[in-house]
Amino acid sequence: MKKLIYFSALASSVLSLMSCSTKIVKKDRLDQIKSVAIVGIDLEQQRPVSTGDLVSVALKQSSTQKVVAGIRVDSIHMKGIYEEVAEKISRKTGWKVIGIDEVRANRAYAQYFKDKTEGFQSRPMINERFDLDTANNVLDTFAVDRLKPEELKSLAQALRVDALVTAKSIVNLNNSSMFASLVGKGEFHPSSTVLLHVLDGSNAEKIFSETFQGPELKEGEKNFIGMAPEKRINEMAKEATALSLDTIVKDL
Repeated sequence: MKKLIYFSALASSVLSLMSCSTKIVKKDRLDQIKSVAIVGIDLEQQRPVSTGDLVSVALKQSSTQKVVAGIRVDSIHMKGIYEEVAEKISRKTGWKVIGIDEVRANRAYAQYFKDKTEGFQSRPMINERFDLDTANNVLDTFAVDRLKPEELKSLAQALRVDALVTAKSIVNLNNSSMFASLVGKGEFHPSSTVLLHVLDGSNAEKIFSETFQGPELKEGEKNFIGMAPEKRINEMAKEATALSLDTIVKDL
């Protein structure tokens, strides 16, 4: 397997970019769409505390305010999130959303993936307490944003769809009480901020763009000094993302 090497760039946080994003809903153009492909998706997910984190803090080698290059981490639960986005879009709009396996198998898409993930790549910075979770052989949203209009049009043509979709979720764990977590009574109640884009396949114009910060999940997960089961945290990240998506897709 070829080693991926990333060069850190763009020190501004994704959250600051999302906070100033403008809502775009070109309903007349959206109504003409029959088929779409989700070509970019990722999840910036806050990690619970690990034993390694505790050791680093004890040795004063880590800071929760430090930012690092957002390097891709292919995660199993991302396929489920991809399929959740596809299902919600399809159910609300009636669009045909081609499956993840068909997208990955497309020769043109596979080439773009290779070009945007191998070798030296510029990456935005994220808080070191977050992971950039991605789906195997699927571009993250930053990589799609770097494609030129002609490349996006070519990709839509190769996938035989009317539009391209990207979806990004940023999940915060929201520890209910740091003091309570010290005695094993704290709870995580994750929430998700989702950014969804739809690009017209004929000219790469953005015809839908919306950001929504969803509520915290009502059902929490207990933690002890910020430590909690990774599997459950991943499940809750998916639930929180779905909750935000439910609101966004209403405008499609």
